[in-house]
Amino acid sequence: MLRILIAEDSDFQRLHLKKILSEYGDCDQAENGEAAVELARRALASGAFYDLIVMDILMPGTDGHAALKKIVEMQQAAGIGPDKLAKVIMLSCLSDPENILTAQFNEGADIYITKPYEPEIVVESLANLNLIDNPADSLDSQ
Repeated sequence: MLRILIAEDSDFQRLHLKKILSEYGDCDQAENGEAAVELARRALASGAFYDLIVMDILMPGTDGHAALKKIVEMQQAAGIGPDKLAKVIMLSCLSDPENILTAQFNEGADIYITKPYEPEIVVESLANLNLIDNPADSLDSQ
């Protein structure tokens, strides 16, 4: 089972993501960037860090860009190598190139999903990150 951190200020979106992702792992939830950084700090201290972080960009207080940057810096300071960093999916209603490039190249997001999205997109993203088997493969074998 994966360890997953969901950081999303919308209660509806956070619960929707938990419903999608709980089939694949245990989900911790944060309602803002500060809470996400704190959960990440605790997970790192426990020695059982997250396999996946799903982070919204537009949140009050510390936004997703800043929170992810802090979380990546914490992992690096703890000596976690680039190949062992948590995989990151950024979510946003922002579809402009600046936010996409900032998330992927400055903060280290692996995948950027624009809202609204279908649940299948999230599951396909897990497969693309090699966190689960490709769901299409199981359909092909049936």
